[in-house]
Amino acid sequence: MTYNKLLPILILTGSLFMGQIACAKVYTCLENGEIIYTSKPKGNCAVASLPPIGSYSNSRPSYRNSTSATVRSRPRPANRVATAYSGPQPTVNIVPRGSDNTRRAILQQELTNERNALAQAQQALNRSRTGKGGNITELQSAVLDRQQNIQAIQRELGRM
Repeated sequence: MTYNKLLPILILTGSLFMGQIACAKVYTCLENGEIIYTSKPKGNCAVASLPPIGSYSNSRPSYRNSTSATVRSRPRPANRVATAYSGPQPTVNIVPRGSDNTRRAILQQELTNERNALAQAQQALNRSRTGKGGNITELQSAVLDRQQNIQAIQRELGRM
C-alpha cells in the first residue's frame, strides 16, 4: 500500500480514537467538605450532571433588528456603608533616593557608548560603500539599530 492510500485511513482511525477520549465521564466527589470533580471515582462519588460545554455550527447567528432605539442605563451600584476615615497613610519609598542619580549616570554612560558605536558603524558603512565586497545591508542594519538604541535611551532619560 502506498503512502497516499494509507494516509486517509490513518486520519480516519485517529479521529475515531480522539472522539472517544473527549467523552470521559466526570464524577463529583465530596472530600473533606470540598466538592472535587474528577474522572477517576473513589469513595463518595457520583456521576456529575453537567450541561454540554458548547456547540459549533457553520451557520451565521441571527441578530434581531430593532426599529426602536433602546436606551441602556447604567445599573445603580448597591448601597454601601461608609467606613470611617482613618487619615493619610504613610508612604513608603521603595526606591532609594540616590538610585535616580545612579540610574541617570548609567543611562548617560550607555548613551555615550551608543553614540561612539554609531560613529564606528557609520564609518564602516562609508568604507564599504567606497570599496568592493562590503556587506552594505548588514552595516545599514547595524547603523539603524544604534540609532534606535540612542532614541530609546533618550526617551528613558526624558522620563526621569
